[in-house]
Amino acid sequence: MTIADFRTRFSEFSNVTTYPDATIQLNIDDATLEVGSLFGSFEEVALSYLTAHFLVTSTDATSGDTGSKSGLASESVDGVSSSYSSATVDSQSDQFLISTIYGQRFLRYKQRLSLGNIQVV
Repeated sequence: MTIADFRTRFSEFSNVTTYPDATIQLNIDDATLEVGSLFGSFEEVALSYLTAHFLVTSTDATSGDTGSKSGLASESVDGVSSSYSSATVDSQSDQFLISTIYGQRFLRYKQRLSLGNIQVV
């Protein structure tokens, strides 16, 4: 996958000042280490979503936001209480993936390739 392919799929990353080519390439390289050819025909789309997930989480961390992105389930203003939903996942690495919409989509592709604890290759 090229940087141009990535920017075409995700126009929200088209700002070259916020998301320089070198940063996108670094995240593509990192995501490639995890995706590899195990995803078969889903390889490029899985790589795209994992790259986007890495970009969002690294941008959040750079700006000082390292908190959870789980969905807000309820909130009260005057009582100042909030509660967040938490999706059930099978592993700590999957917990990291559900923190962004991109990671959630990647996880869907990953789960399509799994049959219980057996990985389909």
